[in-house]
Amino acid sequence: MSIPIEDLVEDVVSKAQSGLGLSDGELAEQCAAERTAIRQLRKGEFSADTAHAVAPVLGLSADALVALGEQAWYPEPLALDGLVQINTPHPVPGYEEMTVNAYLVGDPATGKAAAFDTGADAAPLLAALKENGWTLETIFITHTHRDHIKDLAKLKDALAPGGKIYVHGNESLTGATDIRDGQTFALGGLQVTARETSGHSPGGVTYIIDGLARPVAIVGDAIFAGSIGGVRANYRLALTQIRERVLSLPAETILCPGHGPMTTVADELRRNPFFA
Repeated sequence: MSIPIEDLVEDVVSKAQSGLGLSDGELAEQCAAERTAIRQLRKGEFSADTAHAVAPVLGLSADALVALGEQAWYPEPLALDGLVQINTPHPVPGYEEMTVNAYLVGDPATGKAAAFDTGADAAPLLAALKENGWTLETIFITHTHRDHIKDLAKLKDALAPGGKIYVHGNESLTGATDIRDGQTFALGGLQVTARETSGHSPGGVTYIIDGLARPVAIVGDAIFAGSIGGVRANYRLALTQIRERVLSLPAETILCPGHGPMTTVADELRRNPFFA
């Protein structure tokens, strides 16, 4: 079953509006939409006219925002030998349908594998390791929000002797080793490169994997299919980091977000309202 797109139009508009520090009244003054219409849009009452009106002020692509509102786009199905996406339920009050992603990357030639986050339940990760005959060499953490490390203790027990857990030094995690921006790791015949993409969290990291049939980027909650992760501060800096450190990757790069379906650099440059 397809994983639903994480953010709807109301989420995208709210994130952009919050990031720019605009009230409904201020946004209405700067565009051809009434305050009531803006509030309705943010409550989930989609209007293409309102979306077209607010998009330029919010720095969003109007066409991409409308396509999202009309549910006219969903990322192409993606499958790649050596890459496994695990999606587990993580209900929270008010968002009972929430799920979270974790990933396994394995070198088909050597069977050496790395996990990226744990999801809400590591059992499917462990099952995938066994099914593929892979050995878990490393655990890479994109950021330390609870839903992404909830089952770390169970996954840690599966590490091969000498295996390590890596996380950005801006985020505290007992038993983990600090990772540096630009640091590289060998995973059999694959290479993993860490790129800082803070914003959603103070030490967000994107992990770029080279050596599979297509390049892969495990992006955590920096960017979703059609949206971005929430940013409480440094909104413009976060957008710049995503643009320069993620969307500058080759167009065919598979993007693996912490929530929602996998996507590609090409699709996000065409379809994501923040970047199209």
